[in-house]
Amino acid sequence: KEIRHKSQPHVLENGYNQMLDIYLSLTVYNGQKKSFETLYEETTTAMRTAKGNKNLSITLFEEWMKERVENELAMRRHLGKAISEKEIIPYYQEKVDFTTEKVVGVEALARWISSEMDFVPPNVFIPYINQLNLITEFTEYMTEKVLGDYQALARKYHSELTVSINI
Repeated sequence: KEIRHKSQPHVLENGYNQMLDIYLSLTVYNGQKKSFETLYEETTTAMRTAKGNKNLSITLFEEWMKERVENELAMRRHLGKAISEKEIIPYYQEKVDFTTEKVVGVEALARWISSEMDFVPPNVFIPYINQLNLITEFTEYMTEKVLGDYQALARKYHSELTVSINI
């Protein structure tokens, strides 16, 4: 749950208008047996959620937040390995000229089939590649892989085939 309040999210300091990010999170202790560590973890999880929402609010811990943070941490743990062990591979989508019905090109789309997490959609893993500063390594890997596949693609389709890389 979010409790919103109206406040100016900036301050004028030394002639500069500085934007402020204010995040408040809390968890409720109502007599249940929870350790300080558990309460701290819940509040920290709510804080991570509040920062993700990017608004001025008080964010109250809810159980679904814990699962989301655990999934995010798992993603971060497995992504570097996925690139180094070449689990992320290009899938080629045909580009067809509808007037001739001939394949004129293919687009390489990054797909990740994780040994630990099954299929991970690109809209899930690509943002983490950026966040973890793996984009250069990932781009080089995908480019080399697609260029290495070009001869086989040209044999399958034709020698004038164009290839686009969607990463």
